[in-house]
Amino acid sequence: MECNNYVGSQREVLERLSRNGKAASLFWNVNAVRRLSFARDGQLISSEEPWEEADFGDDPEVAAALDGLDFGDWRHTNAKGITAVTRFTGRVLPEDDLTTAIQDMYQ
Repeated sequence: MECNNYVGSQREVLERLSRNGKAASLFWNVNAVRRLSFARDGQLISSEEPWEEADFGDDPEVAAALDGLDFGDWRHTNAKGITAVTRFTGRVLPEDDLTTAIQDMYQ
């Protein structure tokens, strides 16, 4: 989670973060612009706006992360994107950490 100009969604950053495994990012802003990105072993796999027509390619791990998530339905789009990030990376952000980070951003 960041509040610094979507740095974590940039190709160079995702590639560095994934050099020893996997990294993923869901970026969104106040204009409802979103970017869902996946990287592995220092390479960006895909990065798209998560809408119904988005083509994330044919990587099996990305496909598994997106399985069953309906981005054609605009409801809960951020939750769906975070679900995809969690599935792809195999990491869960603890609720307390998320709550604290969100509160810190708005104080």
